[in-house]
Amino acid sequence: MSWAPIEDLPADRERLELPELRPLDALWREKRAELEQLDGMRILRERLVRSWAIETGVIERVYELDRGTTELLIERGIDAALIDRSSTDKEPALVARIIEDQREAIEGLFDFIKRDRELSTSYVKELHAVLTRSQEEVEALDQFGNAVMVPLLRGEWKRLPNNPRRPDGTVHEYCPPEQVGSEMDRLIALHREHQQQSIEPEVEAAWLHHRVAQIHPFQDGNGRVARALGSSCGPVGSP
Repeated sequence: MSWAPIEDLPADRERLELPELRPLDALWREKRAELEQLDGMRILRERLVRSWAIETGVIERVYELDRGTTELLIERGIDAALIDRSSTDKEPALVARIIEDQREAIEGLFDFIKRDRELSTSYVKELHAVLTRSQEEVEALDQFGNAVMVPLLRGEWKRLPNNPRRPDGTVHEYCPPEQVGSEMDRLIALHREHQQQSIEPEVEAAWLHHRVAQIHPFQDGNGRVARALGSSCGPVGSP
């Protein structure tokens, strides 16, 4: 599949909306202030954030973690001592650090939104740096097509192509490195226009997630960044 520049939402974007979400959103906004006064709400929010942080790494194949350990960490907190070595494919201490990075990233993102700060390319880079803080290397191909491990560029646009080869031998092309800056600038500009147009959150979340993944601006960690940015389009303060 050849690379193509990102596109705006379609003219008939209304067909992408999910009207059944409106009553739930209205109820959340109505009850939120009241619920936030309760300690139970604080505990629930902490667990939701931990759930997002843990499952992000599983979904994006950063690590494997069995369901029982996932539920234990959500319930009791992020602690390497709670992660049995047999429950994951990496060292428990590393898994715990990665989860903590992801928790910090989503908390920081929601704090960013609460302060009414506009999304920018510099913040996207900051987000990537936090999400990948405990990741030192990434797999790449050398000039002979051999897989090698190279240092990860945290918080920097990619410098080389990162196009994956499918099982059938075809190559999926992401945005070329030399076009990443302009494509990300366009993505941010379109996102701001969508905010001014009050695009429904589920539509904007899907659009933003897909377009970041389409550009694939970083050497690695693109799925984590896309998921975080998509999550930011929902009700503020909840993943």
